[in-house]
Amino acid sequence: MNSGLLFDINLLTQMNTKFLSWDHDQCRCQNLICVFADAPSPAKLSYTSSLSSHVVKGGSVTLVCTVDSPGRPDNVTYVWSRGAHLMSDVKSSTFVISPVRLETRSNFTCAPVNEGGKGVPATVVIDVKAPPSFIQKLQTYQGVLYNSEYINLTCTVECYPLCSIIWRENGVKIDPENNPRYDIENTILPPNINKNDFESVNSTLVWNVSAWPRKQLDKTAPHSNYTCESTHNEVGTGVSSSIEIAVDCK
Repeated sequence: MNSGLLFDINLLTQMNTKFLSWDHDQCRCQNLICVFADAPSPAKLSYTSSLSSHVVKGGSVTLVCTVDSPGRPDNVTYVWSRGAHLMSDVKSSTFVISPVRLETRSNFTCAPVNEGGKGVPATVVIDVKAPPSFIQKLQTYQGVLYNSEYINLTCTVECYPLCSIIWRENGVKIDPENNPRYDIENTILPPNINKNDFESVNSTLVWNVSAWPRKQLDKTAPHSNYTCESTHNEVGTGVSSSIEIAVDCK
């Protein structure tokens, strides 16, 4: 009790006083008993992932905000934000995100609040990873004219951390340095929050028709199978997609 705070009981009764202010302290008077209101202690924030030690796209993550002391009164609520975005619909000490999306890759902050004020907030940064997954797969079958001047195949694989893409012809890895009939063009694409796409690798296999015998495809050759294949990353196995290519005479 603050010894410097004196009450005129008759006056309090007449005024039906519930809150007073004294030397910047808040005081609540009820049944003529004065209780000072204190803000909660500083917040502590932690999180756990449902899938592994990593937070992974499509999984869930649970954030828990705690305080050593709830202050007075002890009816604590919590203010949450993701980056600069206030999560006005979340008031409890636990915040579950499911499914995890690209926007979950952010910093999260919680602050405890009671009638005595707002406690010191806590912040964590969540790094979300994505296993290899196709954004663009190959078709299953395609016919090409034997005298086509430009032929190419394209696939796109989402993966964070980034993976690599290799191409195979009938199961054999294509190495443009030793096989001039092909070129491989790879481009790293940035994340797209509107589509919930993480970083991805866009890969195009290009036929160098001028390097083929007679500068055209073999009309008598059997159908060939081409495969776009990604490596694994730390949260998922590699993926592959194949297409059957038939050379058409006309």
